[in-house]
Amino acid sequence: MEPTVSKRIVFNLFDGNITALQKKVVENWLLNPDNQELYFQWLDEWELANLQFSGDTDKAYLRSLNVHPTDTLYPTVEPVFQPIRPIGWWKPLYSVVAAAMVILLAGLFLFRDNLLMKRYETAYGQIKTVNLPDGSRVTLNGNSQLKVNRFGFSEGDRAVWLRGEAEFSVVHTANDNRFVVHTPDQLEVQVLGTEFIVFSRGRGSKVVLTKGSVRLRQTTNPAMAPVIIAPGDVATLTTKGHLELVHHQSLTSYVAWKEHRFVFENTSLAEISRQLNEQFGVRIVLSDSTMAQRTLGGTFRAETATDILQVLTDLLDIQVQRIGNRPETYELTPSTH
Repeated sequence: MEPTVSKRIVFNLFDGNITALQKKVVENWLLNPDNQELYFQWLDEWELANLQFSGDTDKAYLRSLNVHPTDTLYPTVEPVFQPIRPIGWWKPLYSVVAAAMVILLAGLFLFRDNLLMKRYETAYGQIKTVNLPDGSRVTLNGNSQLKVNRFGFSEGDRAVWLRGEAEFSVVHTANDNRFVVHTPDQLEVQVLGTEFIVFSRGRGSKVVLTKGSVRLRQTTNPAMAPVIIAPGDVATLTTKGHLELVHHQSLTSYVAWKEHRFVFENTSLAEISRQLNEQFGVRIVLSDSTMAQRTLGGTFRAETATDILQVLTDLLDIQVQRIGNRPETYELTPSTH
């Protein structure tokens, strides 16, 4: 059973008033990522109640990379005078404070990203809409993650980091602050205020513009000139780093996921299998290359992978057999009847 840690124990840690047993309990408790967000909320609350201490976390983080811990925790100080005190009276307190500082600095080092960034995540098959501090709205598709600066988001460029797929409705600020979406393959999407969809998964990134204007830039290739796209344009950054642009596209299939719909236009089973893996985390095994090339057309509502698999069974006359659990795996073969 996971150890229980109360706010009082964590506050005692920040105050330097904690036992060795409690310190160990806190360390084990922090191993669970679900507890790290609460830990930093309590840290913010404690710092607001103790305004006499204003820590520079960025400076502390950099120093932790370059300075030996003993240089930080045990600085050499030339005393002005030597007060007479009982020998050893300070050792227990000093040990507790030193231990607390080690835990605090280690926490800042290990969980710095959690402290500075706010995460929004969706599970497989889940769709979630979040409102950002500037009033912009983001709708996340399943199996997606959005990271936003926790502090000062509306000051300067409004930067976010996306893995997965999301629709953005960005408000225009009075100061004309840019809204910038970063993807794992270093595609940078810059806007002032507009509506667009960004898809970024293992097979590349795609930007679909519904309103306004968007500027695209690939940060790993400075020689590539930025690309401006207009409503109805679809820009794709391939895994080889090529930016492909097509104009005047119907956007129906690109926004269908917001209503749990799949739009197939002579889509191959190989492509449908990839979509099911991205959306629901299932693995599809196709019996042969002929099966992979079979196609399907139509619009289908599906909130689970089995909804689509049932469609394939009914319309393409194939057999679906579950063959594994980790990950959930299905094999598609020609029907025997």
